[in-house]
Amino acid sequence: FWIALFQLTDIGTFKVATALKIFLPLHVIWRYCRSTGREEPVDGAVFVTGADSGMGQNTTLHLAKVGYHVFAGCYSKDSFEQYADMDNVTPLVINVKDEKSVKKAADRVRKEIEGSDGEISGLFGVLQCAGISYVAPFEYIPMTMFRDQVEVNYFGYVYVAQAFLPLVKESCAKDGARRGRFCFTSSGPLPGPGVPFITSYLGAKWAGDALCQGMRVELKLRQLPIDCCMLS
Repeated sequence: FWIALFQLTDIGTFKVATALKIFLPLHVIWRYCRSTGREEPVDGAVFVTGADSGMGQNTTLHLAKVGYHVFAGCYSKDSFEQYADMDNVTPLVINVKDEKSVKKAADRVRKEIEGSDGEISGLFGVLQCAGISYVAPFEYIPMTMFRDQVEVNYFGYVYVAQAFLPLVKESCAKDGARRGRFCFTSSGPLPGPGVPFITSYLGAKWAGDALCQGMRVELKLRQLPIDCCMLS
């Protein structure tokens, strides 16, 4: 930013005052957009879906390295091995499109926290990285694929958020506790212009964005110390 400013001021017809009038407001806007609120302490546990590979795997590894206890939600038990040497990662099976599987995972996390003798102070974050995408022209996408993406990319969000919200609320209600966060992930424009060949994917993800925005406002209205965001 400042290098660009000084380069422009070297142009004979470009005055410093003019440069400041243009760049200072842009700098303030950029800083505001980059702001994520006050820093929260690294404390307690987080739950991550889609921890088998990709975004969920990288998120799990990063948060564990930072210092959180991570409950890594995996679709397959075969993914557990990659976390075998990590003491602060607890892998567990979850199928986000199956409400019973999600509730079972939530119960397991609660039992692990309650049985930790205070070592895990609570659950303060839920990051939903599980997702699927089919790429094809709209005309040729079978309805089974449409439904499958809605089940995983939208109802999966719903099942996980509803199952884990009570535990996050309890954790954040403790004296001196940090704020809680629900993070939903995507990889498309939300909202934005339609993109060809991923109509079924974006339809489900836009619904997820509406869910996230609605949750954020509801939690704010109830004065609960829990944030919601969509990472796209």
